[in-house]
Amino acid sequence: MIEYFGTAGLLLAPLVAIGGLARFFISEFQGLHDIWTNEDKYAIVVQRAPTACATRDLSIRLGTIQAASETIYQVIDFTNVSGQTCTLYGYPGVSFAGGTPLTQIGAGAVEDPATARVLITLTPGAVASALLRYFDAAFFYPHASACTPRNATSIVVYPPNQTTAGYLADNVLVCVNPNVQMISIDAIKAGANQQALP
Repeated sequence: MIEYFGTAGLLLAPLVAIGGLARFFISEFQGLHDIWTNEDKYAIVVQRAPTACATRDLSIRLGTIQAASETIYQVIDFTNVSGQTCTLYGYPGVSFAGGTPLTQIGAGAVEDPATARVLITLTPGAVASALLRYFDAAFFYPHASACTPRNATSIVVYPPNQTTAGYLADNVLVCVNPNVQMISIDAIKAGANQQALP
């Protein structure tokens, strides 16, 4: 341009450059203005994976109960009452308790390895359940010294990976002796009472 226009080119070159910068900034401003005035058009939705269900997110209740010989089969239902989707994975912690203050009686439930851990996603209002098995302590009466039977007034339930328990009122004759293993628990499954009872 300078060679073509001579001295005039020297004067016009800065103006051309300034004009180009002006057009650039005007274009950028228009783009920003479009974003500001059309937020929904440019919105980015980030979906977070559901977190583990906390005890406060759940309503924990006793479900179906059945007996076969000296074994009791008790379903425990977990309902999501949080209003948000959350997950349960693995085994709840379960034990019997009684007295004032409430204290654990006997050994806690052992995990039944025959039931696999499955990640359960609970939408609001959805239910999952786990099957608790325990022996009727009356079965041990001929060997009372090994059992030391006592009435429990509560079933204490910790949802998987939680340190806060739920307390379910019940009246169960259990063994005080922690060396008598009388309770087992299945992994949590989807659905209410979705367990194979005898």
